[in-house]
Amino acid sequence: MKKIIGQIIVITLLVALLAGGALAVRAFRAPLAPAMKLDLAQAEPTAAPAANAEKVCGMSGSLTILVIGRDDYVWEVPAGADAIRVVKANFDTRSLSVLSLPRDLWLKTDALAKPYDIAEARLGPAYTAVLKQAGDTPEGNITATNAIGQVLVDNFGLTLNHYATVKEKAMSSMVDTLGGIEVDVAQTVTVSGVEIKAGKQTMDGKTAELYARYFGAGESEAARFDRQNRVMSGLLIKLADPAVFAKVPDLYTQFKDLLITDLSPEQITALACLTREVGAGKIQLGSIPADQLSTAADGAVQLKDLAATKKSVLEFLGK
Repeated sequence: MKKIIGQIIVITLLVALLAGGALAVRAFRAPLAPAMKLDLAQAEPTAAPAANAEKVCGMSGSLTILVIGRDDYVWEVPAGADAIRVVKANFDTRSLSVLSLPRDLWLKTDALAKPYDIAEARLGPAYTAVLKQAGDTPEGNITATNAIGQVLVDNFGLTLNHYATVKEKAMSSMVDTLGGIEVDVAQTVTVSGVEIKAGKQTMDGKTAELYARYFGAGESEAARFDRQNRVMSGLLIKLADPAVFAKVPDLYTQFKDLLITDLSPEQITALACLTREVGAGKIQLGSIPADQLSTAADGAVQLKDLAATKKSVLEFLGK
């Protein structure tokens, strides 16, 4: 059965995983993979950097990053990328915002019609459709990530600067390496025979994975996003603990082959630093408002009003 755990680990890997190994990279300011290539003709103007802004964590201005989570079951039903998030890191305002997008969000785009014969599709499956043509190689994954990025630019006017594509493996091992995490459970759920009670719970890797993957009958995508964000918050709070930072090199060794990004080691280190500056509990976690979405009988998530959702997305990310 296809594992859907990517909504949790992608941001954690992005802001923390490489911090412990970054200094070993010779070209500290060089991107780790080819830069993102997007047509930004439909992008909305971005705010100018603050004049004479004091550098925070060695950087000023902001970065907007597309994060894609996929696993080895990307070809199996339900095919596609599991996690699609946009991260806005603003060093001038010392803020971090993470926008979750439904994998089944149905969007149109003219940009992919000619090269990939995709005029409209769900975001997650569109990733697999492009990957099938480009090949499941690092280069193919970059091509598929760029394709999803272009869809988001065309529909929401986003200016995406960078990407991080993560192969989702070993969430249980990562949590266990950290010695478990504390998660504030909103309401009691039973998953695969395991009861997870409401309130603050210290979870091992298996329990965290079960809780993150759970999708109750009749629930909305927002309910699952909430559980995933609670696990993410637990991970980030744990990683912000100075005593735990000593374990980051172990995480880097374990997961370094699972990340493709055009961020540089310098930028990744700055993101890890900003995460600690902001404080895990103050990171803004959001999604498209539920009242702007409708779900079709086949599970496709449709926008009721693209213009209204575009406004919501840009406002959340501070455009």
